[in-house]
Amino acid sequence: LHDYLSYVGGLEGFLNVEEPGASRFVFDNALRSTLSDSFKVEVKARFMYEARPVVPGAKKLDTALILSLLYSVI
Repeated sequence: LHDYLSYVGGLEGFLNVEEPGASRFVFDNALRSTLSDSFKVEVKARFMYEARPVVPGAKKLDTALILSLLYSVI
């Protein structure tokens, strides 16, 4: 987006070829901001969908909001 602000996104799928109804998908969206040459801060929203949850009664969609402080050594 800018030199100091970037967007990172991804979609990951696990397709069960024997049982397509038991597939899983993970969708990540993140905004990363540069604080200095070595430090960055990231806010990530993760959505995890499982068509057939392993635990009975569990919801199919799980969400997480993650705040990270990143440090570059090299």
